[in-house]
Amino acid sequence: MKYSYLALAAMVSSFGLWACSSDSKPSQGSDDPSSSASIGGGETPTPVSSSSVIAVDDPDAKIPTVPNEAVATTNIAFSGFAAVGPMAKGATVSVTGVDPSTLATIGTAASGTVSSDLGEFSVQGSIGSAYAMISVTGSYYNYILDEKYGPVTLNALSKVGGRTVANVNVLTHVEAARVKQLVTVDGMTFNDAKVKAEKEIRLAFGLPSDSTSFEDITLYEFDQATSNLLAITTAVMGERKADVFQTILDYIRDDIAADGKWDDETFKISLADEIYALPLEPAISMLMGYTTKDLVGCGSEVSNFWGVQYGLGFCSEEGALAQNTNAKSVNNGKYFTCLSGTWGEASESYLEGLAMAEVFGACTADKEGTLNEGNGKTFICKKNFWVVASEEEIANGKIALTSGACDDTKYGKLQSYNSATYVCVPPMWTKTTHKAVDYSKGRAMNKILGKGMNFGNSWDAPSADDCGWSNCISDGDFAVVKNAGFNSVRIPVRWYTGVDSKLQGVKADVDLAIAQGLAVIINYHHYETMHEAAKSYPGGNYPSEKQNYLSVWKRVAQTFSSYPSNKLVFEIYNEPRGISQAAVDDLMLSAYEVIRAAAPNHTIMFEGNDYAKFSQVSKVTLPEDGNIIFTGHYYEPYSFSHQGHGEENGCKGDASYRNTAAADMKSYVDKAMIAYPDINGGHVPLNMGEFGIAKNCGITDGKRTQWTKLTVQAAETYNMSWHYWCFKNCGAFEAYNGSWMSGFLDAFGL
Repeated sequence: MKYSYLALAAMVSSFGLWACSSDSKPSQGSDDPSSSASIGGGETPTPVSSSSVIAVDDPDAKIPTVPNEAVATTNIAFSGFAAVGPMAKGATVSVTGVDPSTLATIGTAASGTVSSDLGEFSVQGSIGSAYAMISVTGSYYNYILDEKYGPVTLNALSKVGGRTVANVNVLTHVEAARVKQLVTVDGMTFNDAKVKAEKEIRLAFGLPSDSTSFEDITLYEFDQATSNLLAITTAVMGERKADVFQTILDYIRDDIAADGKWDDETFKISLADEIYALPLEPAISMLMGYTTKDLVGCGSEVSNFWGVQYGLGFCSEEGALAQNTNAKSVNNGKYFTCLSGTWGEASESYLEGLAMAEVFGACTADKEGTLNEGNGKTFICKKNFWVVASEEEIANGKIALTSGACDDTKYGKLQSYNSATYVCVPPMWTKTTHKAVDYSKGRAMNKILGKGMNFGNSWDAPSADDCGWSNCISDGDFAVVKNAGFNSVRIPVRWYTGVDSKLQGVKADVDLAIAQGLAVIINYHHYETMHEAAKSYPGGNYPSEKQNYLSVWKRVAQTFSSYPSNKLVFEIYNEPRGISQAAVDDLMLSAYEVIRAAAPNHTIMFEGNDYAKFSQVSKVTLPEDGNIIFTGHYYEPYSFSHQGHGEENGCKGDASYRNTAAADMKSYVDKAMIAYPDINGGHVPLNMGEFGIAKNCGITDGKRTQWTKLTVQAAETYNMSWHYWCFKNCGAFEAYNGSWMSGFLDAFGL
């Protein structure tokens, strides 16, 4: 069950890699204090010395003596995990009884096999003692190199009688040799030797105190014990193949076995330097990929491992600054900062910020956003630290001096600075990416569109009339929609299957809608051949397909150009996807030119890539035309809205339900504000052209209307017009089936 890095890259952001909690922590080498937690109280951090190391287990502390039990045949039945990285399926497991007083083997071994690529195994049988040596031999997955290597052998000494779980890992392997020394040479009981050995090993490796027995630890949990195991496993495994790994592990094991100490300081610091340079984030995410479990071990102790060897101590004091004082380290003399539980190298800018605190005073909360000049640079007080200000931060500070800080009262307001335009998107005056345009015409039309309904699964079907997929548009449908309180309808049309046969029929439906007092959006829907052709943009058959597309739009725009401009909107293209942004822009802008030439006074709708995602507004190219609207589709979360809709979206139930529309719409508006500001304040008008919830999988009308109501409220908060998908007979999304579905008109605010 080995996964490639690319297959796992999307998983990384779902996990807090560096913490024993859900809060994510920065990866090794992070040195941007503005992105970290605050440095306590605004005080300038001061270097720490190795004397600040957190206390670990005292191996010489008095251990209550627990006598060995008598040797006797013992029935065993336990399971566990074997791991360097996860041991691969097929590795062999041998469990042999040992005399707890001499550790001599007794009787025959019970055996088992690793049953999965998580290293899982189980053993049942009868052995000659309640105490045993567990040995696992086979291949394993190196989660740093994403390769399978082997064979290696890992051991564990454990009292297995009565145990249901006993794991085998790097720590148990080192422990086994030390226990043997303490029992056979120093005369300790097996139980006392285990306690002492584990304390000594944690101390030798510079690990925080933890009372978990080594054979109780796996790589698949979120706790201190797992964090400790992960740190040492990663350090020893590194980017090594099996034979080198085994040699190094056994060398460390034998070094510690003699006196409970890791004496080879030269080798120890070389490992520290090596693990410091490893790409740990993709490595830990790779480890996640080997397991179907949701939680994988913590990694902050990885930085503590090399931090201790560097003389930094444990990363326990937020904002602490310390220098690598180990003369044998290739990183000797470098400064490191403790941010969110992880050591990271302090950059020149970090150190410069510390120096500026001596000049400007500590960066405290009351100075947040303050600018100061020093060393020929402009610094800004940001999250309790002085950092070099960016061009935008400088502009934000300068504008704030004359126009006030950007807050909710100035949302969408524009200001000029150094011949550029800045818009207030709290908390920053932010430089716009395009020229501000007067969108008053588009905004007026968007207000007319208001609350709307999609007449889907009719003209957008392959048939030549408005009875596509047996969903005929009836003359009375427009009155039903108008009488309910809606302002407009959207009529999706699959023009390319027969523009001649459809044009007059669509015109008749538009006439019916307008006669009822409804505004109308007509679009170009389901143009599948164009989707395929655009994948080859600008070559292949794209140029010829584009000409067909533009010729259709020319006829459609000319046909409807005489209609009142406050009653009809042209939507250029429905849900572009799987094509480049350059292809989307070419399609949209080319059709825009054709439509605008034929219908100079009508509003034209643009939409973005990736199935018309609102967030694409920051990527599209819009003309400097104030009579346009940007439309997006919203079905979030898709796993809830579309469950049971197609084979790829099986029933997931209500457990996946959440409505994030309020936050989502705010983020879309912020993007629109920065990308396409309005000279009057605000942004290019926005329309939510499709949104809805299927009633499959037992989703109740109550749950559907709850989602719909929250989504409508969020859209209207930002003055978006909207069109629900859809009116009737549209694959479980319909709002009407002879009467309005229970609660839907209330959800629409009607």
